[in-house]
Amino acid sequence: MPSITAMRQCAGLLFVPPRFEIYRAISRRIQAIFARYTELIEPLSLDEAYLVVTQDLRGLLAASATANVIRARILKETDLTASANISYNNTRYPNG
Repeated sequence: MPSITAMRQCAGLLFVPPRFEIYRAISRRIQAIFARYTELIEPLSLDEAYLVVTQDLRGLLAASATANVIRARILKETDLTASANISYNNTRYPNG
């Protein structure tokens, strides 16, 4: 939600300064984890990316298995949780 809306809804709201250098460093670590499983990575922001895993570099048989392994690696290596959505296609990579 926009910060102005949050301030209206919570009069005692405190804003914490962002730590973009730390966010970028962790994002690079997570991108490195992605690269272990596919070469087709399209970052969307510091914490989002599309991955095409039709030719998984680790030989996992299903996208859901790949997603679970990636999520587990992110947790183990960064102490952060991650979510994953799986689809059978992506209009950005129609043949991927």
